[in-house]
Amino acid sequence: MSEEHHPQPDVSMQSLRRLLILFLLVIGCAVVLVNGWVVYSIWQRIVNETQNDAHNLSQSLSRQSEDTLLPVELTLQDLRDRITLVGLDAERQNYLRTLLMERKASLPQLHGLFVYDSAGNWVLASQGMLGQHNNNADRAYFKYHQQHDDLSLHIDEVIRSRSTGELIIPLSMRLNNRDGSFRGVLLATLRVDYFRQIFGYYNLGDKGLLALMTHTGDILYVRPFSERLLNRNIAYSPLFTHLLKSSSNGTANYKAALDGVERLFGYASLKRYPLVVTVGYDKQQLVQD
Repeated sequence: MSEEHHPQPDVSMQSLRRLLILFLLVIGCAVVLVNGWVVYSIWQRIVNETQNDAHNLSQSLSRQSEDTLLPVELTLQDLRDRITLVGLDAERQNYLRTLLMERKASLPQLHGLFVYDSAGNWVLASQGMLGQHNNNADRAYFKYHQQHDDLSLHIDEVIRSRSTGELIIPLSMRLNNRDGSFRGVLLATLRVDYFRQIFGYYNLGDKGLLALMTHTGDILYVRPFSERLLNRNIAYSPLFTHLLKSSSNGTANYKAALDGVERLFGYASLKRYPLVVTVGYDKQQLVQD
C-alpha cells in the first residue's frame, strides 16, 4: 500500500495572521479609546466653561439685584426718619408728597412710594393726590408689619398694583409712634418689568433659565417670563434642599423644578437681602451645539 501524504499547514504563516489580527484589534481599540478620551475632554471642557459662565453670571446678577434694592432701602429709611422728625400732619404733607415724587423720579426701578396709616388708609403717594377709599389693610405686607415690630426692610410676594394694574414687588418698612406702637407702613413698589429689562440682555439659549427668588423658594421673577410662575414656591428644588445649605454660591447639575429640564446651574445669594439668583444652561443644547 502506498502512503498518503497530507500537506502540513504553514505554522509560521498562521502565527503571522494571528499577530496581524491582534495588532489590528489593539490599534482599533487604541483609536477608539483615544477618540473617546478626546470627545470626553472636549465635552468636559464645554461643561466646565458653561458652569463657570453660569456661576459668573449668577454672581453678576446678584450684585445687580443688590444695586437695584439698596437705593430703595436707603430711600425708605430716609423717608421714615423724616416722617419721625416732622410728622404726618396736614401742614407737612405737601413737603412729604413732593419728597416722595422726587425720590420716585430718581429711581427708574420704582413703580411708586406710599405711606399708610395704622388702619391701612393711604396718607401719601408719589403720584400726587389720592383717590377716594384707598385702603391696603388686606395686603400681606401690611399685615406683616401689624404683627411684627421688626423695623428692617420686608420683601413680599409679587402683587398687581390696584392703582395701575402693573406687576410689582412690595418693599416695605414699619412706621412706629414714639412709644413704639404701630403707626403705619412705608411702602416702595418695584416694577417686575424692570427686572425683565435688566436681565433681558443676557443670551441663555432657547431653554436657558434665570430666576430671582426669596430664600424660602418663592419666585419673584423668572425668564423665560411667565406670570403664572410668579410666587410659585420651589423649596423642594435641590437648590434649596441642600445646595444653599452648604454654600451661598456655586454650580450644580440638576433637573429644574419648574420644567424638569436638566441644566448646568450657577447660583448666588444676595449678601444684604434674603434673595437668591440662579442661572441655568440647557445641558442637551450643549450636545447639539
